[in-house]
Amino acid sequence: MIKLLLIDNMPLQGQTMEHILRKHCPEIAYVGQALNGAAGLELAEKYIPDIVFMDVKITGFDGLTLAKKLKKHYPKIQIVIVTTSNRFDLVEKSLRLGVYDYLLKPMSLKDFLAMVDRLTVLIGKSHGKELPDRTAPQQYKELIQTIHSGSSQQATEQLNVLLEQLRKHGDCDINTMRSLFIAIATEITSEGNNTGLNELRAIIYKHLLNDIVTASSTDSLLFSMCQYIEKATMICNRSNTSSGYHIIAQIQGIVEERLHESITLESIANELFFSPSYLSRLFKKQIGKNFSEYLIDRRLERAKLLLRTTGRTVDSIARESGYENANSFRRLFKSKVGISSSEYRSEQHMNRP
Repeated sequence: MIKLLLIDNMPLQGQTMEHILRKHCPEIAYVGQALNGAAGLELAEKYIPDIVFMDVKITGFDGLTLAKKLKKHYPKIQIVIVTTSNRFDLVEKSLRLGVYDYLLKPMSLKDFLAMVDRLTVLIGKSHGKELPDRTAPQQYKELIQTIHSGSSQQATEQLNVLLEQLRKHGDCDINTMRSLFIAIATEITSEGNNTGLNELRAIIYKHLLNDIVTASSTDSLLFSMCQYIEKATMICNRSNTSSGYHIIAQIQGIVEERLHESITLESIANELFFSPSYLSRLFKKQIGKNFSEYLIDRRLERAKLLLRTTGRTVDSIARESGYENANSFRRLFKSKVGISSSEYRSEQHMNRP
């Protein structure tokens, strides 16, 4: 049975929560309420709860300090911060500590039950297999480093290699993938010292957690993680302070947002108030290829991802990847990849365990 602990200095909160859980969530064991931080640590040690709802302002401890202590000693605990403040810096700090989510006071019954439902699913999944020790730790470290370096394509390829290693050992089920993806995203979110970029990291981390909880198949999990990698590498690129790199990061961000649209370097130059010739030279210098080549590569990577992870038609995928003429897309795909889009999809499906 899943155990829930409340840390809040208002006794009425505990009475209300206990009543709600008994009525609506009989599968959740309410283990009690701590009125201060010290009591919260004692109850956590006694019951080892799965879920902790905690007011950010509690007697004896700053709520984030207590959350850090709880995650250090009991890393599997899922913490929900409850606060009257909607400050994003508080949310961002909470997520970096490994807090699952936050709710604003006063909590509505609908929001509380929805949060409990999501946590119940997450905890139920995570009680499956953990990431096996025999998974090559070097591959995991290299993947983290590649995401930090800002290379989306290389990171996606390394993720597929890591998953293939798990498949060889029979350890690539949906629960293992959940554990792996959460571990990767948590590590990425905990890095960085740029407040604005840390906020973006926190946002995409939260979205990924929600996708992981609701995913019903390994394909949907992989699609969500690949999208996360694209966004995370863009953010990491923006943190690179080398000359001109922030401009390139802006261009890459525009490309990712509008892959399905008709975009040119000239239109982006007008939007960013630079001359096309300057951006062209800068792009080639920083990326190592011209903009049109980069755009084709990104569109084809998006198409390959959709071919691997969805059952959508090739025509639909062509449009989503920025090609209104599906026949032109098919010709381009075959000339660049070496096989047709249909053959690529069949080949990927055949290689699955």
